[in-house]
Order: sequence, then structure tokens, then C-alpha cells
Amino acid sequence: GDQVEATITLNLPENNATTSVQVAYCLALLFTYPLMLFPVTSILESQLLPRSTHNDPRMKWRKNIFRCFLVLCESSVFS
Repeated sequence: GDQVEATITLNLPENNATTSVQVAYCLALLFTYPLMLFPVTSILESQLLPRSTHNDPRMKWRKNIFRCFLVLCESSVFS
């Protein structure tokens, strides 16, 4: 009806158990984000960045900067 919220955790009664569920849900979303982004970064890195050895510190920095840029772009789109 009219009293049902779109977010399911807002429909729970307000108590400590509800807060625990909301915190656990936030943590689950936080920890699944890298799993969702991993295939995207793998594909984009293979297409955009040259192959190198794992010991090349410059390539590690390039990949890290690219990943940070990707996260910042994605967060700006969704905010």
C-alpha cells in the first residue's frame, strides 16, 4: 500500500536488529563492488594498456591510476 517503502530495509521496524541488517547490507554492497568491476577492468586493461611483466613498477602504477580513474568516472555517473 501507501505505507510500503521502495527500499526494503526501510520497511523493517526501527531497532538494533534493523540497524545491524542495514550495516550488513552496506558492507555486502561494498565488498561486491570489486567483484563486479573486475571483468570490466580486465577487458579494458587488455585493450588499452600494453602488456608487460609483473615486475614493472611503472605498469603497476599505470594500472592503479587507470583503476582509480575508472572508479571515479563510475561514481560521478551514479551520483
